[in-house]
Amino acid sequence: MKRDSIKPSIFVLAVAAFALAVPSSQAAAQSAPGVISPRVNAQQRNLPGSVILRGEPHATTMQRLGVVKLHELSALRSNPQVTLGTAKLDFTPMLNNPRALFNVAQKLRALPQDVEVRTDETQVTEVQQGLVIHQLLDYQILPGKCNDPSARAQLEAAGVGCFQSVPISERIQAFSTLGSPRYVADAGKRQHAIAVYQEKVKQQDIEINGHIAELRKQLADPAKRRQFVAKFGAAEVDRVGRLDDDQIKGEMINSGEQRVEQTLFVPKLDNVARTPEIGAMKIAPDEQEVAHLRQLIPAPAAGGAALMNHPQAAGAALGPAVELKKSVKTDKDLGTYIYLTGFTLGKDYEWSLDWTKTINPCYFFSCSLTLEVDLYAGFSYGFGLRFPIQTHLDYQYTLHQDSSDSAGVVVDFVPINGSPDQYKAAGLGNDQIFDGKELVAQVMADAGMNYDLTGVGSDGIGVSIGKDFTEGLPAPFTNGQFAPPAPGTQDLNGAQIIFDDFDLLGGEGNYDVVGGQIFPAIDVGLHSDGLRFTLIDHVTGRQTSLTQSGGFTPIGVADDKARNVHVSLANPVYNLGFEITPGIDARVFVDLAVWSDYWDWTIWFPQVSVELPPGGVDFGCHAHTICSRDFYMQGKTVLDGPPLVIAQAPRGSLLTTAQVLNDLKSSGCKDTMANDVEHMMLCPTPETLAACKAKVQGHKEIGCGQGK
Repeated sequence: MKRDSIKPSIFVLAVAAFALAVPSSQAAAQSAPGVISPRVNAQQRNLPGSVILRGEPHATTMQRLGVVKLHELSALRSNPQVTLGTAKLDFTPMLNNPRALFNVAQKLRALPQDVEVRTDETQVTEVQQGLVIHQLLDYQILPGKCNDPSARAQLEAAGVGCFQSVPISERIQAFSTLGSPRYVADAGKRQHAIAVYQEKVKQQDIEINGHIAELRKQLADPAKRRQFVAKFGAAEVDRVGRLDDDQIKGEMINSGEQRVEQTLFVPKLDNVARTPEIGAMKIAPDEQEVAHLRQLIPAPAAGGAALMNHPQAAGAALGPAVELKKSVKTDKDLGTYIYLTGFTLGKDYEWSLDWTKTINPCYFFSCSLTLEVDLYAGFSYGFGLRFPIQTHLDYQYTLHQDSSDSAGVVVDFVPINGSPDQYKAAGLGNDQIFDGKELVAQVMADAGMNYDLTGVGSDGIGVSIGKDFTEGLPAPFTNGQFAPPAPGTQDLNGAQIIFDDFDLLGGEGNYDVVGGQIFPAIDVGLHSDGLRFTLIDHVTGRQTSLTQSGGFTPIGVADDKARNVHVSLANPVYNLGFEITPGIDARVFVDLAVWSDYWDWTIWFPQVSVELPPGGVDFGCHAHTICSRDFYMQGKTVLDGPPLVIAQAPRGSLLTTAQVLNDLKSSGCKDTMANDVEHMMLCPTPETLAACKAKVQGHKEIGCGQGK
């Protein structure tokens, strides 16, 4: 924070005495669901390891970071799309925000009769770590304009306001009003704060009234008045002389220079390390698991003609010729199965706001007061995204009139809002179910506030805090439960939301005469660009990419007595676009004697669009789930009538023993040797027995049998 060597006036000392005497409000500890208890630090002015929050001037920051590329604001207005690493940024939310400083400056410049804009700068700079957006606005409301209702209304419409006289009773009521930045939760501390406040208001009245009496005495002195006229003009001196005491106080405060500096940082890389709840979600397979799963999904045979374990391809004659009057076609339902895809995303954003007001409480005398408020936050948004895909397979076998045969499968697949049981059916362990949520969201932050009343003192606070804000997400993502969009369907777009029940300062930013709150905000959207599975035909060695649900895919029939068919449905790849627009809502109040002003800055960052799977990865299966299921069919038995034998094998899973047991139990099998070493599963039907034998591959500690 900047420092100016200024001699404080009696008015300054009165305000300062009040500021130092009233204890911090210690506003209510956050009680919203999912809040991590805040850790309050000593006064701090920088965050070590951050990109832009190191307590240094902006020029020093940019010199340290180095410039990769500059983006002109005019160019961004023409084309708001910017590529940053593998992500795409859209500046439209920022450009359309009426509270963005460059938009406020533009409106103020249209009011030269009411306000003087001294500085208006915006710099958008790409650095190695990401994008830095720096905005600076310096302006001064002209004398008397805050007393003009028409001018005051135009200033407020432009995005700036005037200090206004607030009754003492209203201020006192604010100490008890939940949601007010002045609110004090603890009843005992509240009464103490009110008592100190009332006493200091009396002292302020005495001090300030005496200060104004001195001004009037100076104006009544012909020699002093001539000095004022020579410097400020007769009209201005006469105008001030006609003001009453309250109007003079307002003139002192409202004609001061105001400077607002804001800096935002958008990261280039993803990071979930700072959001522990998201980091604990084991969604992405590790490298070893991916390599293992790829081995289980064989490469396509050259020309699609090679056989696996069978000598001939589909369409071979079924033994000796049999005369048929017509072809015989039979369908068999192979069942419904759940696959799971998922991703984790995290972004570490940074933001700072520095507000400075310089006023002349002596009016025509040579003294001034600078009040500075600094708010900052390094905050991380983390998202865990899981998308259950429900599949249904139907097997078709046809014996033709010439005794040849053929087969095929129809595979339907659609994203669903999965239940906890459906997540379990995909192979997830209980510790990863998360109530069957498709979206889990968390924010973690290191935030702080500092203020400095020049010549008197300063104070500040730093807070580390976090929250799971899944439940607070707007429709259609409410509570993290939603049906993911199918390809070609309508996008899922939430509404912009400010989490105004969750102050990143933990309610600790109230210093009675000055205070601040920082609320996180967000807007998310989701659309699907494609969903596909790989169907592996182990008879022909052919792989087919299934991109449309409900299509018929021919498969090979082995030239053996049973006319065996063996296929695998594997590797769900769900292509999505996830759009994140983070924001901050900063609220600041400042009291000078009985005059107050309040600012509510809503800041929107550029929208970040991320393609999923990230980085062009062609594997989207959720870790530790069943990523490939095998189906064994005997074509001839379909015609003969006995039940179809289907073995479902989690070929693409690296399930733990507990996960396999949970999966088998959910299918009706019972563990008859429940101990920590061995397990014997009794399954009620031949189908569940076959599935058990397939699922326990690689788990010698689990045996399978049929029985009840």
